[in-house]
Amino acid sequence: MALLSNDDLIASAQAVLHRRESGHMTSGQVASTLVTVQGSLYSGVCVDTP
Repeated sequence: MALLSNDDLIASAQAVLHRRESGHMTSGQVASTLVTVQGSLYSGVCVDTP
């Protein structure tokens, strides 16, 4: 498994940042990427609802 730098992980998280608003709901303004022991990457965003 190749090690990823912090810059690589930040770039991966930034790739899914797409702020959206719908009524009182916002999504996509906070993102993260995690790496499993097997080397899989999982990225996601926060969805805020009232």
